[in-house]
Amino acid sequence: MRTKPTAADNSKDRTMKTHPLGFRIEREIKEALVKAAKDDHRSVSSLVELVLERWLKDRGYLGQQLDKVA
Repeated sequence: MRTKPTAADNSKDRTMKTHPLGFRIEREIKEALVKAAKDDHRSVSSLVELVLERWLKDRGYLGQQLDKVA
């Protein structure tokens, strides 16, 4: 009998394995991302993931079962 939930038990757990993604963007966009991330006390990577996740959910590409608390 388990008493402590594991990462597999919680789909909202931020420790799940992530996958790298690299791409090029305009300097102005990157500068805005860096400022926005700093203002929101996040990493740029975290902010990009949040924005992409919301965009995908809004358009029905990402299911509700993957909801994450921002």
